[in-house]
Amino acid sequence: MYTETMILLLGKIGKVLPVFLPPEPVMSMYYYNLEFCSVPKNSSGEIIDFTIVLTKMEVIVKRGLIIMGKLKEEKTIEFKKEFTPSFLKTVSAFANYGDGEIIFGISDDGEVVGIKNIDQLKLAIENAINDTIEPRPSYTLIETTMDKKAVLVLNVYKGESQPYFYKGKAYRRMDTASVPVDRTALQKLVLIGSRIDFDEMPSKNKELRFEILFKWLKSVLGIEVLTNDVLISLGLLEHGVFNNAAELLSDNNKIKSSCVDMVRFGDNISIFLDRKTIQGGSILLQYEEAIEFFRQWYKPYLAIEGIPRKERIQIPELAFLEAMANALIHRDYLINGSIRIEMYKDQLIIHSQGGGARWRIEG
Repeated sequence: MYTETMILLLGKIGKVLPVFLPPEPVMSMYYYNLEFCSVPKNSSGEIIDFTIVLTKMEVIVKRGLIIMGKLKEEKTIEFKKEFTPSFLKTVSAFANYGDGEIIFGISDDGEVVGIKNIDQLKLAIENAINDTIEPRPSYTLIETTMDKKAVLVLNVYKGESQPYFYKGKAYRRMDTASVPVDRTALQKLVLIGSRIDFDEMPSKNKELRFEILFKWLKSVLGIEVLTNDVLISLGLLEHGVFNNAAELLSDNNKIKSSCVDMVRFGDNISIFLDRKTIQGGSILLQYEEAIEFFRQWYKPYLAIEGIPRKERIQIPELAFLEAMANALIHRDYLINGSIRIEMYKDQLIIHSQGGGARWRIEG
């Protein structure tokens, strides 16, 4: 009936407990919401010292004894010994960025202290959330026990109407703390909640010119006249209003984050050879100027490898063209700063703002 061993944990957090080994299967059980696995043994059948790191605590097995660590807070789990208004910051954070739980009846250091009046606490939590978090998030309250003591688990779910404010501020989790979001993060939350991307937002610049865009459209698509109908079909004009995508492609683009900074190094970063900063103007022009600067430094050369000589290249131009286009199209223009291009003899690295986008091209 039993084929493998399992750990059966009984008793109190912080205690050293014996290991109970029933005659075998790999069964899993939950103890304080934690799943445990089978016990490793040596060839003599003796239990090997090992540590299991689980979602909320650590279990250390040494010579057949289980030493249970205390419960630990994490990014998606917060403990509250008792009701205090500070938990509402975490409610805002979970509703804005991802599901999480707040457990009442556990101290910050992981000790289960319990709750005496669950019904009174539930009412206080519900009233606090409903009265102070705007808009109202989705949540559930679950009564349970830990270490034979009553605790209350508040599950908060990521919403679809970001940002969720507490006292006029939106919060996010930073490790185990709930902190106010910065201006850029707040703008992103607003866009997420409104289901609008940055490039779809109306441009502040009402007078846009498109000579560079027209040149490209004529060359690639054979378009002879750039009319409003063409701009509408390209998704750049809606109800007579240009969006941010239109401004990025316009000749008089003034979006501050639209910038490319290219630096050419020698054998290492302490040897500075050249630099080009491309600020403003159509991102199509930025693309063209970046290619021109690239070609100044990475030219084909003849290598002597027997007879005849063979042409070699330092960095593949086609790879740079694709990476550069991706950097311009997919960067986060809400974040101030530039697309940074580091140019070396044998490699080229492109850093694009937002999401940690990074391309490395090697020769």
